[in-house]
Amino acid sequence: MTTFLLFIAILVLPALAMGQAAGTLPVWMLVSCVAVPSVVGFVLIAVDKGRARGGQRRVPESTLHLVELLGGWPGSYLAQLWCRHKTAKASYRRIFWAIVVLYQLVAIGILLGWAS
Repeated sequence: MTTFLLFIAILVLPALAMGQAAGTLPVWMLVSCVAVPSVVGFVLIAVDKGRARGGQRRVPESTLHLVELLGGWPGSYLAQLWCRHKTAKASYRRIFWAIVVLYQLVAIGILLGWAS
């Protein structure tokens, strides 16, 4: 799973960046870049919660963080609240909130035109 996500990141993210820079990136693609990883993040947290209850093999935290880093942090956050999962583990929460802060800094930078 982690290898697949890295493969997607290596192929898709540069293409999206080039499309955005050229001004040819459609709105639906921008929306899907947020929606798809968020849905994946939500599902992975819910699956991990179910596996934790059943004593089964868990979803690695590195996979959860990778999905969050690829844009799935909103869905992951909603799943954490909805499932009441990963809300007490400090080490997980630190990395999660670092990812959220990184996204906010990038958004502020884009809004203020720092990249141009």
